[in-house]
Amino acid sequence: MRLALVRHPLPAIAAGLCYGSTDLPLASGALQQCLPQVEAILLGKIPADAMLWSSPLQRAAHFAQALALARRQDIVQYDVRLAEMDFGSWEMCHWDAIERGEVDAWADNVLDYAPGGAETVLQMTQRVLGFIQHLRESPLASSGAIVVCHAGVMRIVRAYQASLNLREIGLLAAQDMRKIAYGEVVWKEI
Repeated sequence: MRLALVRHPLPAIAAGLCYGSTDLPLASGALQQCLPQVEAILLGKIPADAMLWSSPLQRAAHFAQALALARRQDIVQYDVRLAEMDFGSWEMCHWDAIERGEVDAWADNVLDYAPGGAETVLQMTQRVLGFIQHLRESPLASSGAIVVCHAGVMRIVRAYQASLNLREIGLLAAQDMRKIAYGEVVWKEI
């Protein structure tokens, strides 16, 4: 199965703030700027009837709705497992304001430390892989799927390999430092 992973457009937020699971709207004009590019990338590379899935967070959901309209699709499937990582008390804090010791503790134990007291990379990896398993078992996704989500989710899916265990996938995803631009499409064969 071929997946087109699409990162949501730029959200309405000041630079330098930590925003994982915070439900933010899109920045003004971001949807109009990204939609034509994404449509052009998907055209001919994924079937017209490919299922469209999205994180329920509005920065992804609004883009998925616009993409569905552009592709003349009626349905967007929303799945909470596609939400970005929950950073707990770090959410909406400037990265420079987060205590250095906490950031270092996360760096020292990237899989099992819960930044801001919320979700660990390992927990996020488990929920994202639960979504991938759901897709693999769905006859509706056999022709491929478009998944509008977040950079953290995309890194986990990109790291996914059937031969690796949960911890190995989570570690590969956490070590993936490649920038994923807003509106970028990343392809993955599952």
